[in-house]
Parts: sequence; structure tokens; C-alpha cells
Amino acid sequence: MGLHGVNINSATLELQTAFDSATGFPVAQNYNSVPGASISFLQPSLALVHDNALFGYVGYFAGSRSRFQVSPAFGSWQFTAVSADYRRYIFVRPFTLAMRGLMFGRFGRDAQGFPVFLGSTELLRGYTYGSFRNNECVADPGNNSQTGCAELDQLIGSKIAVANIELRFH
Repeated sequence: MGLHGVNINSATLELQTAFDSATGFPVAQNYNSVPGASISFLQPSLALVHDNALFGYVGYFAGSRSRFQVSPAFGSWQFTAVSADYRRYIFVRPFTLAMRGLMFGRFGRDAQGFPVFLGSTELLRGYTYGSFRNNECVADPGNNSQTGCAELDQLIGSKIAVANIELRFH
């Protein structure tokens, strides 16, 4: 069981630059901070955790691990975070078959408040923020783009699910 108390203050930092009309060179710069909304919420959590996995020289090689958690948020933002993580390690000398299933999602009115990025090496190998070059992105992905790159936007959301299987040598 757990409890989070969260308060987030946001602001926008504006850069105002004045230019000389004759030369086109900048003559003055001014930074201006514009206060934004304040967000506060309480988030109790309840989790069921299991672990009987055995750790070897470089990682787990036998047993299983799991965590199932529900965390509703009450306050300025309202959503429910749900996570399920199950891992199984089957050891047959000199190999281990490692399997993982992971799901994380936020559901409810403010579920989109904290976007999740799927393209990290811990979740999805081969995709990171730097995986796409400018010439690989759609030039005008539309008004719904979070990053300005439609391909990269596909890796961002309020819910993720990942499954993988590895064959490990010992």
C-alpha cells in the first residue's frame, strides 16, 4: 500500500526579441514567465507483489516475479493508474527462457496528463527519442502532434503494453 501527494505548478517561459528594422539584427531580448495552472491530487495505491526468482551472475535465471497495482487519483486531476507486470524464467541448463508481459495505463478524465513514452531501451529495443531523423518524419503531421513527428507520436500515449521473450545463455 502507498500514498502519493502531488502538487505541480506550471509556467511558460517566453522569449521576446526586438530587431532593428534597418539591419535586421536583434537589439534586445526579454524573458517573461507566464504562470500556468496548479495541479494537486492524492493518489493511494494498492499492489499485489510476488517474487520467487533466483538471481545469477548476470540476471534472473529461474522462478517468477509479478506486480499488479491499482492507483486512483483524487483532486484537480482524476484518473486511475493500473499496472500489471509478470515475468517468468524457465531454466534448462545451460539456457534460460525469460518471458515478460507488461501493461501500464491511465484511465479516466485526466488520463492524458502524463504521457508515457514507449521508445525506451528498457521497453522496446531499437527505438529511442533519437531514433528518427528530420527527413524520416512527416512534414506536416497535423494539429494533434505532440512532437512534430508523426512516427515518434506513435510511441507516446496514456497506455502501453509490451511482451518479450529472451533466450539467455549461462
